[in-house]
Amino acid sequence: MDQATLGMPGREYLIKGLEDKDVKAYLEYQVGLAALLGADKESARKEQTEALEFEIKLATVRSNNNSSSSVVAARIKEISLSTKIIFYSL
Repeated sequence: MDQATLGMPGREYLIKGLEDKDVKAYLEYQVGLAALLGADKESARKEQTEALEFEIKLATVRSNNNSSSSVVAARIKEISLSTKIIFYSL
């Protein structure tokens, strides 16, 4: 298993953070799409912001090249994740 892809074309976009114009546009796209699908716009903004913050954290630990998945997994474990994330062992 290798690294999953991120929502934006590359991690270099996401690591700029929520204040970057491209990242803001990506968030607005997500919120707009959720609203089109019937979500309350304010709830969608809150939830999509949380999801994007998590995606940004993943982008910061994600390797820019194709390193082994075990190295990536070790880096991800170093992040303090919210209690919403549950890890299952196989």
